[in-house]
Amino acid sequence: MKKDEKTVEETKKETKNVDAMVLLQSNIENQIKKFNLLQEKLNHRDKFLRTKDKLAQVDKSISDNELNNDFVTDQVTIVMSGKINGYREDEVLKISVVPVIRDFITFISEKIDIKVQELEKEIIEAN
Repeated sequence: MKKDEKTVEETKKETKNVDAMVLLQSNIENQIKKFNLLQEKLNHRDKFLRTKDKLAQVDKSISDNELNNDFVTDQVTIVMSGKINGYREDEVLKISVVPVIRDFITFISEKIDIKVQELEKEIIEAN
């Protein structure tokens, strides 16, 4: 009988160990998911900031050209395209007017700032 009792006790210990290992594995998987989500947010933030830097470079380029008082520029163009008919991507809109391009850059830069702030808040809260 004593041998059977030992086996039952050992089985209980092994079950507890297995349960602890399953819990640990689950915790590790949750931490990996959180880390991956955080990494994704950091990548999005970096991409937004790189885009904003490129827009600032374009804005500076336009500012340099404004010395020539150009209303229309051939250096910068905003192009919108889409698959209107579902098959082929067609150009829908093309803008080379400096004031419109500057307004676009300002608008997009402000939207990027808002999104970056949201991402930074989420990143901080994730810790």
